[in-house]
Amino acid sequence: MIRTCALVIAATLFVLLTKACTKSESRPDTTLRFALASEFGDFDPLHAGSTTDQILQAQIYEGLCEYVPGVDDFSVRGLLAESWTVSADGLTWQFKLRTDAFFFDPSPNPLWPNARRRVTAADVEWSWQRMLNPTAGGAGAFAFDLVESIRSIDDETFEVVLANQDPSWLQRLASPYAVIYPQEAVARSALRFGDNPVGSAPYYLSKWEPPHLAVFSSTPDWASSRGAAPEFSRVEFLHVPEASTRTLMFQRGEIDRLPPLQDAFDSLLDGDQPNAELRARGVTLVQTDTPDLTMIMFNMNDPVIGDIPGDVNGNQRRVLLRKALAAAFPYQQWNTVLRNGKWASPALRLLPPSLTATALCKEISWRREDRKLARELLAQAGWPDGEGLATLHLELGGADSASIDLGRLVQSAWQSIGIRCEFHPQGRAEFSRKLNQGKAQIFTWAWSLDWPDAGNLLQVFHSANSAPGINKSNFRNQEFDFLFAAWSASNDSDERNKLAAQMVAIIDQYAPLIPVDHRRSWLLISSRLFIEMVNPFAPMPCRYFKARQ
Repeated sequence: MIRTCALVIAATLFVLLTKACTKSESRPDTTLRFALASEFGDFDPLHAGSTTDQILQAQIYEGLCEYVPGVDDFSVRGLLAESWTVSADGLTWQFKLRTDAFFFDPSPNPLWPNARRRVTAADVEWSWQRMLNPTAGGAGAFAFDLVESIRSIDDETFEVVLANQDPSWLQRLASPYAVIYPQEAVARSALRFGDNPVGSAPYYLSKWEPPHLAVFSSTPDWASSRGAAPEFSRVEFLHVPEASTRTLMFQRGEIDRLPPLQDAFDSLLDGDQPNAELRARGVTLVQTDTPDLTMIMFNMNDPVIGDIPGDVNGNQRRVLLRKALAAAFPYQQWNTVLRNGKWASPALRLLPPSLTATALCKEISWRREDRKLARELLAQAGWPDGEGLATLHLELGGADSASIDLGRLVQSAWQSIGIRCEFHPQGRAEFSRKLNQGKAQIFTWAWSLDWPDAGNLLQVFHSANSAPGINKSNFRNQEFDFLFAAWSASNDSDERNKLAAQMVAIIDQYAPLIPVDHRRSWLLISSRLFIEMVNPFAPMPCRYFKARQ
């Protein structure tokens, strides 16, 4: 029933969209259109927990720094910050803000004369303090875990004091959690800020029909103060949950970018290039390794599957149960059915291969498809062939056909060793609510790194970040926390890599998750758009997209 509803919704949305635009040629040359699989949340940076919301918010908001576009070394440069200095001990940073950056309020009754106000250091302080407020529930509070103090010195000068040096500090400031916006826009009662954002970027939100449509238009007079305006004056994002619908839209020339998934990977690609028909149309292919981890997570507070304080014998049994589930997991089918055998690599060492710490990590001992081992571990745990074990519940972060296929795949694999499992497809809001309230027993989860550092992934298991923070598994381990504190305090890369490997070893011991794979991004790009490379930490900077000549 849920799958049928999802298909009906997708078909209805597709009809509405194709009525509005049946061919790419009917669109102005200055308009881009993209289709995203996940439904849209809102534009409050406090809620920037999903990649989809981060992509949308990046069109409106700016931070002090940004990744240098068009390079693959993850270097950063100033954005709202014109320059900065750092003390000899690496702890005190002073940023000088550019004086030509202005907020733009597109509402009918704007906050300021001419709908503009200059961005000041007080805005930086207020935006960051709001994210840091423990009662606000900010999705990116973890990004500021090293901050001791922040203050605006004058309109153009902002100071940050860190508890420890951090080689990734500037990359953190280029993340979606450090963006700047005006207090007045959040405070006004007439308009909800999450639906009426105010930022300083070259685009503003001109049309918003949540959760399916977001349209951005060029900010008036932006170029007169900041330089060249974006080549594309209008950018449209559509929520299209079904992969087959997105594929058809790309083939009809209605969207400008497509990650080809299960339904079309082999038909649209010819090896490492688009097929002959797409090449004739000028379609290009861009490939990018995504520093992330797709996983199945266990709620460590759950009495059936987790780690219960004081229950030593029970906890030992449940560790074996979690490892049995990992050994019975259908890695090969997952890779073949969901990843087409090509667009992911196995997560053998937990950390993404691109990180230097990964080479020091040993392979996760139970992360292999071995039904014999799974049955042995299950018997050692006291549930031979699943006898006496309660039905397990797997929460899925979507209700589309791909999510349901995933649920059936895992359910079948675990049933093969005698474990009963029910899976629950659902919308994003319900899924997030369950995770944040600790009501999900087992759940799918993907963490894309926000900056290129092992600690950004290992933070997901730090007890200080337990739900509703990013540690949705509620894993708590004193030794892990001690090592994480040592990692945070060190500025020696070799020492940090060794500490990261030790933390991975603790994950191996207690198995709070099943590490599945690291995704690889394959993107088909329409003939209208020139994209040479994709930075995985800033995947859709539309302000820098160029028209194909």
